[in-house]
Amino acid sequence: MSPAPDDRLWGHWRTIALLCLGAAAARITTSYALPNVAHPDETFQYLEQAYRLVTGKGLIPWEYQVGARSWLLPWIITPAVALGHLLSPDPVVLRTVVAAFLAILSSGAVIAAYRIGLVKGGRIHALFAGLLTACWAEIVQLSPHMLADTISAITLIAALAFGARLGRSTRREILFAGIMLGLTIIVRPQLGPACVVAGLAVAGLLPDRRWVPMAVGLLLPIALLGVTDWLTWGEPFHSVLLYVRINGGGMANLYGTAPPGWYVANEAMIWGVALPAIILSAVFGARRAPLPLAAALIIIATFSAVAHKEWRFIFPALPLLFTVCGIGTVELARIAADRFGGPFTRRRLYVASALLWITLSLLSGVRGMMRPLWLQDAGAIHALDRASADPGACAIGIDRPEQWAHSGMVRIRPDMRLYAAVAAAAPDFNYILSFTAAQTSDRFASWGFAQISCADDGACLYRRPGGCTDGNAHQLQAPPAEDARRLLEDFRRR
Repeated sequence: MSPAPDDRLWGHWRTIALLCLGAAAARITTSYALPNVAHPDETFQYLEQAYRLVTGKGLIPWEYQVGARSWLLPWIITPAVALGHLLSPDPVVLRTVVAAFLAILSSGAVIAAYRIGLVKGGRIHALFAGLLTACWAEIVQLSPHMLADTISAITLIAALAFGARLGRSTRREILFAGIMLGLTIIVRPQLGPACVVAGLAVAGLLPDRRWVPMAVGLLLPIALLGVTDWLTWGEPFHSVLLYVRINGGGMANLYGTAPPGWYVANEAMIWGVALPAIILSAVFGARRAPLPLAAALIIIATFSAVAHKEWRFIFPALPLLFTVCGIGTVELARIAADRFGGPFTRRRLYVASALLWITLSLLSGVRGMMRPLWLQDAGAIHALDRASADPGACAIGIDRPEQWAHSGMVRIRPDMRLYAAVAAAAPDFNYILSFTAAQTSDRFASWGFAQISCADDGACLYRRPGGCTDGNAHQLQAPPAEDARRLLEDFRRR
């Protein structure tokens, strides 16, 4: 069975192109104007390791010392890192190239949202589903960051787009849906429950011939992960098995815990005045597209059951949720137009609804809960950029050395080095990045350093005249925190 004409995307390519261009422009512009770090993982688990593949330089966190991470995600971002490194030694250029690459990649979620809206409703439903996925503040903020959460968000909504016609899906659509679900699972295994529900919805609850392409699709990425770990760590699925064993021993909880309702309360505070519109449109959208909303709710429930919580963990639920909200917005506009008529024509209500969602996104993006996310680690980024822009800079000392997670070789000029800012190593660096502000200025002055900038978040940059010796004894390392180190030692003894 071939797709119905209205299900085909080619006839909508101009609309899709505009949505994708707008989405990419918003992501690239904000990431350039407001550089930030969503989580140290984006630097040290992915960008730094890709940079290490390109240049041979980079800090190695404990996960890559013991093999608790797959090399698949660093490989994905390596071409963008290599291109940025080739274009310029300026870390700003590399960062912008990476953000552009991820912004283009995230346009896949916009296209997927459009397809779901097209299948479930029609052109206008598709337009609003794509628009909300393209412009909602949370999605714009996190999409240009290299994280398992952002990549799995793309593959999961793509899976639902390929299988959007559910019982009418072709074997090829089911195969591609299976591949996307398999990729989602190997990138973010915690999304397994949502993937199981989505897979059963697309392929059917009871075994039949549709299960074959779904099973083949699922197994291909899983086999890829096994081969990758075999080649890189010497054992199939080594990274997943080790990651589960270590985190099952309590490693994740060392980084903080929160009650089960934390995600719901956090999102309610982020959404603020948009909360009623999100709930109402999601309810009406679920009448046409229940599966994306069900998958989003399963993701939130799954991570709510885990003690360690971070906002980024439920990011894959957001494109799904706002796809449904887009579909529901059209349903509400049509109901209002049919009931009130007169000046409340559908066209006017569509325009007003689009403007309302853009306004709500802006309000959500600049309110208190979102504001810190746009500025997270901005002080350190600007300080590293400023040092890298100085032709005389040869190395940076990090004070204190345990603050290594705010640095990274990928964030400085290639000919520079990173050191622990200790007195014995002072001749080896001519810049210091400190996070204790005025508490350390007298100590650094005794080493010959003067403060040249200090950000609101306490990241201060110091410089001394002259060059650097080429010592190795105090080059910066990336050891685990003390509690994590003890847990790793206990794990190794077992």
